[in-house]
Amino acid sequence: MNKKGFLLGETVIKIVIAVICLAFLVYLLVSLYYNNGDDKNLKFAEESLQYISKADGAIEIYNPEDWWIISGGGMICICEKNDLENCVNGNKKGFCLESEKKVEGNKIKIEDVPMTLTVKDGEIKK
Repeated sequence: MNKKGFLLGETVIKIVIAVICLAFLVYLLVSLYYNNGDDKNLKFAEESLQYISKADGAIEIYNPEDWWIISGGGMICICEKNDLENCVNGNKKGFCLESEKKVEGNKIKIEDVPMTLTVKDGEIKK
């Protein structure tokens, strides 16, 4: 048997296993990164909503950009999508607080940050 051919086969197998392991590690790191990003936006939504609920007068909101401030059913929410039901059902797509404050037109999109909002007489306006 040819020893050079046998060593070449072992080397190829080791390289293939190493490439598979590296691909798995890259996949794991990317999935952790994107999962952490969702949690970060949810935390931003919670902090922004608590700030809005206590505010009176002109305030600036910085994040999460492209999310929605929505009111309805005695609640005010910051949601990833323009859908209060999707936000309220506890699927980590937004954060809600019980509040008597209302959003003008029931919805405001957080865009062009920092975005200035006016909170006056229980109404939030852009």
